[in-house]
Amino acid sequence: EAGGCCSTKMIKTDGSLWAMGNSETGNLGTGGTTNVNTPTRVGTDNDWSMVSTDYHTCAIRNNGSLWAWGLNFYGEVGDGTNINRNVPTQIGTNQTWLTVKVGPLHSIAISSDHSLYTWGRNASGQLGDGTLANKNAPTLIGNSCLLSTTDFDHSLALKAYPNPSKDKITLQY
Repeated sequence: EAGGCCSTKMIKTDGSLWAMGNSETGNLGTGGTTNVNTPTRVGTDNDWSMVSTDYHTCAIRNNGSLWAWGLNFYGEVGDGTNINRNVPTQIGTNQTWLTVKVGPLHSIAISSDHSLYTWGRNASGQLGDGTLANKNAPTLIGNSCLLSTTDFDHSLALKAYPNPSKDKITLQY
């Protein structure tokens, strides 16, 4: 289901999570730092709903809880530390997460109230919080705008381009 730098994570139809590839920073989530070249089960749980991976991994369980592991030099795991994690570690306890996506050294997630959160490396402003400071825990991005808002003047058009797009789209109002 997801691949990233040097490893791959997959969720089987039974909800189990599997990994293979490089694990020198604990990115496989199997509890060690030994690379594996065949699919290896991560834990024994069967309730994973989505996974996103790069140098670190973030995943969501069916109950909406957020879990992360792997490289954590810039806080990209989001557990409030800068310590690499080699097993899935729950991130916070009071949010229900809808989706999560990781970049090479940062993470972005949307909570059940459709708020946007980011954390990790921020050297280029990729966290969107108006600073260049790294964050080691999910940080609410206060100026996000829900597209479902009623604040738009419906007489004007909202355009998204290019369509189709691989990585980025531009919204024009």
